[in-house]
Formats: sequence, structure tokens, C-alpha cells
Amino acid sequence: TLSGGRRRRVLVMLSRFPWRPALSELIGGRRGGVRCNPSRSPLRARAQSFHTTLSESQTYVHEAKKSRFVAVASPVSSAEEAMEFVRDLGDSQASHNCFAYKAGPAQRCSDDGEPSGSAGIPILSAIEQESLDYVVCLVIRYYGGTKLGKGGLARAYGAAARECLKAAERIQVRPKARCEATIGFDDIGAVFGMLDSRSSGEVTRCQEDRFVDEGVVVTVEVDEEVERELAGDLKRATSGRVVLRRLENNEDDGR
Repeated sequence: TLSGGRRRRVLVMLSRFPWRPALSELIGGRRGGVRCNPSRSPLRARAQSFHTTLSESQTYVHEAKKSRFVAVASPVSSAEEAMEFVRDLGDSQASHNCFAYKAGPAQRCSDDGEPSGSAGIPILSAIEQESLDYVVCLVIRYYGGTKLGKGGLARAYGAAARECLKAAERIQVRPKARCEATIGFDDIGAVFGMLDSRSSGEVTRCQEDRFVDEGVVVTVEVDEEVERELAGDLKRATSGRVVLRRLENNEDDGR
């Protein structure tokens, strides 16, 4: 679930809209989510050395023929966190809770009972058109008594998501690689000095060093764009004795 502080901030933003019923349980109990086919997404993601995401959660309200569309967008670190956000903030008393998220290669959208393609895909398109990644956007609709038609719904959901994302502050995040190196006792001074000399944020020590018979095992997070350069510097400084090795997810921590 969302952390207490982060949930409170979002709820405070939403509390500005007194007509909104109380937030409650996940939308999926009443209607199943629709998974988007990434290959059919309106825009395809492009590889780059960093991604742009939101710095904090943002809300926006769009009205169309007396229906209210409350958009809530937030940065996330994974698909699982995106779904937690939807579960925590989806409103079972609303007419529909539609959402989309993009978290690296993972993306998903849901029409939540609206006509197919009229809600989730427009929200996902807004995320991609704003060149954002690791973002979730939930659009909650309160029916106003007038049907909008499929085209009107697509425009309303897209507009709510797009304006919400446009209003949000953004940050650029560089992708990190988690790596480890075993450093012999004779090389500790040179290697630690090299790691400390790297500019702030490029290399981060991310857990306690582990002592082994050969020396000490150091785990670091490295900007992907400098990973190869750092590996080369370590080899040259130690005559090939220290090798930087990227960790796979299942090797991470807790060995």
C-alpha cells in the first residue's frame, strides 16, 4: 500500500473536491481491468539514457456534460506499486475507475466497464504523449446523467489525464545498475578512493560491505551510462584484479 505520508498528501488534494464520495476499495471487485497490448499502444517507447517522471502526485478535475472526471497521477517505481496506487485510491462508489500506467517495459490500462478503448487507451496515450515513464494515472468518473458516446468518453478521459500530467512537476531519473566487486585488501585504498572521487549520484554504496577471505565485497548502484567506464577504471587501477559485476534481480541483497 501507499506510505502513510504519501497517501495523506493525495487524500488532502482530493479533499478539495467536497462532492467526491469517500475513497474506498479497489475497482476490480466490480469490473475486470483490461490489459493493453503494448504492441498496439498508440506510441512506442524509445530507449534513452534517462526517463522523465513526476516529482509528486497531482490531481485535476475535468467536466463534460455534468460528468466529473477526477484524474490523479503519481510517480511509481514498478507495475506493482502502480496497482497499489489504483487499489488505494479507486472509489467503489464512482461510476467508473479507469487507469493506465507505464513502468519501463510494463504497461497496462483499464476501461473499467466503459466501452472498449474509450478510457484506458486515451489515458495511456496521454502518458506517452507527455514522454513520461514510471507513472500511473487514475481517472475516476462520476456520471452526470448524460451519455457521452465512445468518442466523447475518449476525449474526456484523455483530456483529464493530459491536463493532470501537464500540471505536474517533473524530474529526470537516470537508470541505475546494481553491481558488486570483490576487492583484495591491498587494493582497498585505491578502489575506495576512486569510488569516492566519482561525482555525486553517479556511484552510490547501497549496502553494508561484506568481508570474505579474499578481501571485501562492495555493492554499489551505478549510473548505467558510466558503468562500463567505471569497470574499465577499476581494472586498470588494479591490473585487472577488481572486476565490476552487474547483479541480477534475484541476486540482489539478502544473500
